[in-house]
Amino acid sequence: MRNIIDLLTTLDGPADSKVKEVTLNAYISKTGEEDLVFAIAILGGKSFPSLISLQVLKKAILSELNIPEWLFDESQKTVGNLTETLALLAHGKQSDKTCSLSEFMSIYKEVEDISKDQIAERVVTQLLPLDIRARKVMVKLFCGSYRFQWPLKDLAHLLASRYYADPHDVYQNMNAVWSPWESTVHDLCKKASNKVSPIPMVSPSVKHGEELDNDKKRWKVEYLWKGIRVHVIVKNGEVFFWTKDEEQIASFFPEFHGLLLESGHSMVLDAILIPSEEMDGMSLTRRVGRKKTNNAIIKKHPVKMVVFDILNLNGKDFRYHTIIERKSILETLMEEFISTDLIVYSSFLGSRDILRAKDNPDRFRKKHIQGLIYKSPTSKYLPEIISGWEELPFEPESLLCVLLYAERGEDGQHSLLTLAIQKEDAWIPLVKLPSNLDDAQQKELDEWVMANTVERFGPVRQVKPELVFEIQYNQIVLAPKRKSGVELPDAKIIGWKKELSVEDVLKTFHLALP
Repeated sequence: MRNIIDLLTTLDGPADSKVKEVTLNAYISKTGEEDLVFAIAILGGKSFPSLISLQVLKKAILSELNIPEWLFDESQKTVGNLTETLALLAHGKQSDKTCSLSEFMSIYKEVEDISKDQIAERVVTQLLPLDIRARKVMVKLFCGSYRFQWPLKDLAHLLASRYYADPHDVYQNMNAVWSPWESTVHDLCKKASNKVSPIPMVSPSVKHGEELDNDKKRWKVEYLWKGIRVHVIVKNGEVFFWTKDEEQIASFFPEFHGLLLESGHSMVLDAILIPSEEMDGMSLTRRVGRKKTNNAIIKKHPVKMVVFDILNLNGKDFRYHTIIERKSILETLMEEFISTDLIVYSSFLGSRDILRAKDNPDRFRKKHIQGLIYKSPTSKYLPEIISGWEELPFEPESLLCVLLYAERGEDGQHSLLTLAIQKEDAWIPLVKLPSNLDDAQQKELDEWVMANTVERFGPVRQVKPELVFEIQYNQIVLAPKRKSGVELPDAKIIGWKKELSVEDVLKTFHLALP
């Protein structure tokens, strides 16, 4: 039990990524199989049923430890979080004898046929002998609010390495429906019943602000969509969405499964998942990583699939066909989805569409288009050779901001900067970004921050609003909870403008805030 808590503390803490990988590898290599299957479930973010509500657990802890209600309320005000308050208070005599993880998790089966009060008593009994780190994890786990997930692909590779299995089999089994009480690690490592391995994607070369060669100007052109690129594989009554990083994300987008299966075809498509036009880019990321995707989430964060290539249809491989031939086949297939606006076809563009996109990129960014992609008419879908695809992203927007806060990192330098813009004669924080300065500039900035601090908040210093920085960004996202009302998810600092003053910033274009 102590080993899994040590592991979770390391993985969920500030340790270096290399340290985390070594620690995880050591745990999976040495842990007994009965404990390992539960550890994989916890690390993989598997949903565990809620044994007890926080309010019922609170009542049980107060009763067991004779803590008055007023004292608990004062403690919660100090801590600021109900779950952590319960974990801090639910301490008893530490036991020298530690049970294994599988023994501890047996409580889920032991309480199936008993009352809520008996469950509460059993949970409190389990919590009291634990140390504070273990209690924080287990309170969240028992109440159904534990949120931690290590990439399944990494877990699959480590597990496959220990048991000499195919990582793709392990990954697919881990993505299927399974229970740590009914399955073993050997079940996870066996050959997948309907194995579907990811197919390498063609990666276009990128041209930033460069002109195409004259011969390439005759290439076919499509919109370059901003979203999650996936290979959509429909086979044997199942649907798979493989990302470029070989992550399987089909479970987060269940609204497409029925539409794809109803076609009756087995197929492999190259597609992009994008937010619906009226939604911002962050709505797509809010769909990924959820334990459950229900109708309310689908309605709140609607997504479309833009299909732009086909690799296989009903067992026939089209990767060696030219893009012109593949587009013709795909266009015929897409006529079967004409009745839905969830799955749309990405066609080649005419010269007028190309000019409109180049002349008014801001308008197209709102449609989740980030540029143009040029494709050779004879290009085949062969990732191992030069693809004949070239991306021309729109040039990013730039903005002048003023430094408002500087945060000291582990290296002692104030390298995390909060930049602000003006709204109603007040400086409003807009972005928090790494400084991206060279050593000499960073040293100069540190000295300036120390000499011009207005107020301190731990490692953060508020400074006089005098220094000007330039940032670049491609996307503006509405964020009502932020003071600025917006978010720039892909922004970066491109320069410290020492020659400019705050007055210069106010004279130039500034971002219109909601």
